[in-house]
Amino acid sequence: MKWLSEEYGFYSGAYVMGFDIELREPKPISVNAMYSEGPHGRRFLTTEGKHYKDKLREETSRAVSILPWKIAVDGVYKQGASASLEILLVMDNLLNGAWKVGGGTTGKGDPQSPYRRIDGSNYIKLIEDAVAEGIGIDDSANLRTVVEKAQSKTNPRTIIRYRIYE
Repeated sequence: MKWLSEEYGFYSGAYVMGFDIELREPKPISVNAMYSEGPHGRRFLTTEGKHYKDKLREETSRAVSILPWKIAVDGVYKQGASASLEILLVMDNLLNGAWKVGGGTTGKGDPQSPYRRIDGSNYIKLIEDAVAEGIGIDDSANLRTVVEKAQSKTNPRTIIRYRIYE
């Protein structure tokens, strides 16, 4: 299977460099804990959301501090390199406790999902912003962003993989 980005040549160049970080504390927080709603329906980061973002930014800064990261930054801003951001949200519980094998329906009669309503796409902006602030490369360079969810009751965490391609 080919990624569409490969088919259209976004990653026709070679891998330049990147990093992986694994953030165990704080564990991935719920979107409801991350954002709150203010006047006129505007969303803003809560104190807990700010703490999560700050930790992500600190860890990304630490990850690139041991790399010759200026080469990657110059690659993006001077030579048009692109980036790939992969996010793995390892939650302590993904399963809907009300779901039964064989299916079932909600109170409205809709099919019931075996999984809790954890919208991975709601995490993207906060994580992209934290990574961009931590590494000095604007998130507009992220031509590929992937979010995956997994479950581990004993080891919930956030794993980020960031790659630069010429």
